Amino acid sequence: MKKKTRRIYLDDDQLGIKCMQLQRSNTIYVGGDSSIFVPSENAKYIDIAVCRQWPDLENSQVVLMTPSEAAKTEMRRTFDRHLTRGHTLFRKSDMRLLDISPPIFWDGRSRRFWGYYVDLRSAYYNIYRWLWLDTLWPRGTGSPELRFDNLSNIGELYKWKPARNAVIGITRSTTLTTWQGDKVKDQPYKNYHLNPMLWMTVQKVLHDIAREALSLGAVYVATDGYVFKSDRGVSRFVSMLTDYDLDVSTIVGYSEIKCFGCYRVGGKKTMHFDRMEHSRHATGVHNVEQYDQLKTVDWLSVVRRFRDLED
Repeated sequence: MKKKTRRIYLDDDQLGIKCMQLQRSNTIYVGGDSSIFVPSENAKYIDIAVCRQWPDLENSQVVLMTPSEAAKTEMRRTFDRHLTRGHTLFRKSDMRLLDISPPIFWDGRSRRFWGYYVDLRSAYYNIYRWLWLDTLWPRGTGSPELRFDNLSNIGELYKWKPARNAVIGITRSTTLTTWQGDKVKDQPYKNYHLNPMLWMTVQKVLHDIAREALSLGAVYVATDGYVFKSDRGVSRFVSMLTDYDLDVSTIVGYSEIKCFGCYRVGGKKTMHFDRMEHSRHATGVHNVEQYDQLKTVDWLSVVRRFRDLED
């Protein structure tokens, strides 16, 4: 019988020290965002600051889990009995779909203005919850028992932002990062929850929304955040999103865009805004019109149709 992995909880500084010790001793370990696994010790070292109490897979006890562990536990609890081991949810040719990036836009011009910020709240969650783990659009719509809205404890996942975001990350994960000394290597592994078509569908919806934002006058787009100069454009954009039953919030105020990833709207500021003293013109970024191989599909309407089938 396989020995149970030891779980050791550390604070952020202690976890950093442990990583340095392993690198100095040339010990192999698998690195994650908030934990590391050391095969030779059969031990997992976890940053306790990111953890919450969560029921284990057997519902026999409550343990401290990272967001990713909680998300993976709920996916296994809900989906694994419906999955056939060794069967994939995609074709090999679909793997290229994992290269699709979230929508971004900035024309390269720094500017100051009275602006409006629209946040598509819980964007990934509010799109993937209407889809299936075996989403095969346009070759099929998926199995009812594999719908994400069936996830056990989905209400609690929704309240824990890192965990609900981890769900979509799990469905596109293909490698584990291993460390040995100063050498880093990505090792492929078998992920039974992997589905590139699901990632593509979610991104197509986000790109459709971004295209609508730009057509209504948005001057900046970053995945699920949109900056406008016109209140008329904002009103029409927010109305469109609420019509699709998507949750939005808005901020209004003095605005400045210094460069991509560095802006403020009212009281909302990006992390680096105050560190950059001067605005700067630069080469713009724009990928919103890419990935149109299925241009005839109205992806927002597709997802709404999925939702309406359950209403």
